Amino acid sequence: MYLLLFSVFLITGSLLGLAAGIPLDYALEVIIRCKSIVALCLPYASITTAGLLFSVTATIFSGFIYALFKGGAGMVRGRRLLKNLPVVDKNLTVSLIKDDNIKTAFTQGLLYPRIYLSTGLIGRLTRAELKSVMLHEIHHRKERDPLRFFCLSFIKNLLFYIPAVGLLTKELREKREKTADDNVVSRTKDPLTLASALLKAAMPFDGPAAEMAASIHGKEPLEERIERLVTGKEAKRRNVSLPAVLSSVAAAFLIILTLSAPALTREETTASCKTGHCAMHEERLGKECKIHCVLR
Repeated sequence: MYLLLFSVFLITGSLLGLAAGIPLDYALEVIIRCKSIVALCLPYASITTAGLLFSVTATIFSGFIYALFKGGAGMVRGRRLLKNLPVVDKNLTVSLIKDDNIKTAFTQGLLYPRIYLSTGLIGRLTRAELKSVMLHEIHHRKERDPLRFFCLSFIKNLLFYIPAVGLLTKELREKREKTADDNVVSRTKDPLTLASALLKAAMPFDGPAAEMAASIHGKEPLEERIERLVTGKEAKRRNVSLPAVLSSVAAAFLIILTLSAPALTREETTASCKTGHCAMHEERLGKECKIHCVLR
């Protein structure tokens, strides 16, 4: 494992040195000196490995607990929200929220999703717009998108230390909203009506409870959805954050390398000082011979 770490350090150091304009001979001299420092630190490598292994394990466990807590909090708040809303026809597939001040439509429920539609939104929409909204929510219910969104939220919270996971789950959620919009357009042949309904709808509730709800508002920027419906063209993709990608790759590499450390260390222990050159010095040098074999 230590040879692998030093090889990664050697390659990375050389590339960074060349990129910075440092002469190759000077960069190699620095790396050779660093090699001797690594050799001096190897007796303490087991302590370092154990510390890294503990830290990574604690981080993974913390992510699992955090995901469970957020998921549970979302379910409790979702139930509390629905309990406080003036919902009628609670046992039907489509339930009515009898409140003219609330203008929303959403689908909620993991195993048995149900559509909720407010009288405030119904009063603002035309018959054609209301049909588009209902078709949008029916697609969410049919595809069990609330369960999908809950799973995406759980994965995002589980791997909170890898920023790219959050970006990926956001993209997947936005894709589900686009799929629901496309389903409405394919059935009504009228994208402008759906765009008009989106404009009339107010912003929905937010917070952990909203993570499991498939709302007509969605998570994608409203301007992009409306532009896509009106023009029929996909919105320009947003630039991916380079620091987020690099930090995600580094975190994933560190976790994989640390978790594989015990297996790699066992292999190195059984393979140390078995070459002919090392065998001649094994009795005289002891641990130093093993260090030499690892770094040679």
